[in-house]
Amino acid sequence: MDTKTRITQAAARLFFKNGYAKTTMRAIGEEVGISHVSILSHFNNKADIASTTWWNYIRGLQLKCDQIISELPPPYQQNAEYYRQILWWTLHYKLLSDNQAFREFFISFTHEGPVMTAQQIHQSVLLENGMQLLTIEKSDEFVTNNLITAIDASLASLIGFSMIDYVQAAQKIILISKAIGNLPIDLPTTEEIQAFADKYVAAVQVDILNEFLLADASGE
Repeated sequence: MDTKTRITQAAARLFFKNGYAKTTMRAIGEEVGISHVSILSHFNNKADIASTTWWNYIRGLQLKCDQIISELPPPYQQNAEYYRQILWWTLHYKLLSDNQAFREFFISFTHEGPVMTAQQIHQSVLLENGMQLLTIEKSDEFVTNNLITAIDASLASLIGFSMIDYVQAAQKIILISKAIGNLPIDLPTTEEIQAFADKYVAAVQVDILNEFLLADASGE
């Protein structure tokens, strides 16, 4: 295993155990057995390292959803994209609900990493309008995707405060995604989401660390 992979896997273990804020470059270096300064030969900063963990989670979630969808009864298969949206968001929020430290990592990195906050989104629109840095089409997609991600992190925070559960969070993000034009499917009712979650999501067990975070970033 090369040094870069050892760094990303050590960081993933620490992010999963301690969250993002409490994981330092020095702690990652100690986990690997190298100086934290040496890490800078491979990564620019902690957020750069964490991007691998973040994307491994997203990729792992996608593969898990693909597996579950493929095993659903025929009636669900006939409208797979509709149920994939319900599955993706309910499973995502269930995993964040069940794992406090990883939820903290996901929320913190979303705000500090390569995903924009609401204020930065607003600034990007002003720059685009004033200086024509982006085409309208690219700007719309860019802003929409980052807005969804920012809302996603906010809903995860509400789960952490026990203000909503994972089914309620899924219902809200699907509604918001549809409202801003990022989801070309019919809106499921709260009852549909709850029934699907009870039947196909509630019992799903995922070892996030080993199944998702320590996976080969190349996908091989």
